[in-house]
Amino acid sequence: MIRHSGYTLIELIVAIAIAALLIAIAVPSFLTTVRNNRGVADANGMLAVLTLARSEAIRRDNYVSICVSTTSTPNYCASSGTWDQGYLMFVDSSACASPPSSAVSSTQLIRTEAPLSEGSTISYIVPGGSTTPTCLTFNGQGQLNSSAWVSSTTNVGYFSVLPNQSTKYSYGKRYVVLRQIGRAVVCDPTTNTTCGTK
Repeated sequence: MIRHSGYTLIELIVAIAIAALLIAIAVPSFLTTVRNNRGVADANGMLAVLTLARSEAIRRDNYVSICVSTTSTPNYCASSGTWDQGYLMFVDSSACASPPSSAVSSTQLIRTEAPLSEGSTISYIVPGGSTTPTCLTFNGQGQLNSSAWVSSTTNVGYFSVLPNQSTKYSYGKRYVVLRQIGRAVVCDPTTNTTCGTK
């Protein structure tokens, strides 16, 4: 009699059930890792922009501003909105005293950033303050040009970076903390209790 080797239907069903169980356990952890990585990437991108703006202000010995850009018209600063909708970096003689009412000229413009495509949110927060600035300026010494952009008690403000997800989760949340002296650092508010306060 010829014996056939192979798997029975029961063995295949058990194997598929075990594989499905392992995938169900692994997927949430994988999504958390993806969100964490997206948060780190967005925060590091914002840190790079702040560092460039500060170094350009020092190099030029002039005011360099970054502002939230409008979503409808290129090279215009928005009077409201969040930083994830894109921003402009430009030489700004008014130092954000009044956002430009006309387009930033090509001779002033240093860099533009397109809106984030993944639906992440980036908001600037002044601890204990009631304003959410849409324009920040570094002066020729590399410092923030206005104390209104930082807390009066801790001398910091921060960008809150939250990857696209349900609001009940904070996976990947990062703060880009900006000090009055112009230095910026990235920290994780879920593990660092002083993040955003100093």
